[in-house]
Amino acid sequence: MSVIYQIPHTARFLSPAAEFTAPFNTVVAGKYSFNSAINKNVSVLKMEPNTIYLIERISWGASIPSEIYSGCMYVAPPKLALKTKIASDLIFAIPYSLANYTNDSPFVAWYKNDLSDDEITAEVTGDLTQSQDIVGINSITLSASFAIYAINDARFSEQFRGVLSSNVGEQVRGGL
Repeated sequence: MSVIYQIPHTARFLSPAAEFTAPFNTVVAGKYSFNSAINKNVSVLKMEPNTIYLIERISWGASIPSEIYSGCMYVAPPKLALKTKIASDLIFAIPYSLANYTNDSPFVAWYKNDLSDDEITAEVTGDLTQSQDIVGINSITLSASFAIYAINDARFSEQFRGVLSSNVGEQVRGGL
């Protein structure tokens, strides 16, 4: 089953990006670890009040070739979580698994912002092992970019009704 939605022609397309760094042997001995303060609350997008945001797609990769990255998974792949800075709402209820590099992967989540100074932030957690291919590399940088629509359309907002489930990324209730 798929959900069809029509984005108003007045919606603004935004393509923010964020970077995360996993230093080697600093946080966890013998690992590249994203589990540090520098990878928490990384600013993705400053939001406007009374605006509905559709986060539609994600693209991401890292500073090492994808086949080497895949071989460096330690137990589970790193995970990406999106939330709001002030309200601390999760944008997507389940963290996004960073198992394979992707370009324009569907990542549909809706969020209606009512606060004046809030922003979307991201956090990456997890560890990578050091394979023989990357001996001597001091850190791995992961870059993520997003396709986001900012919607300030009165009719759309009325239909949207601002009635989101508590797990914002999982479903939208109301008049869409």
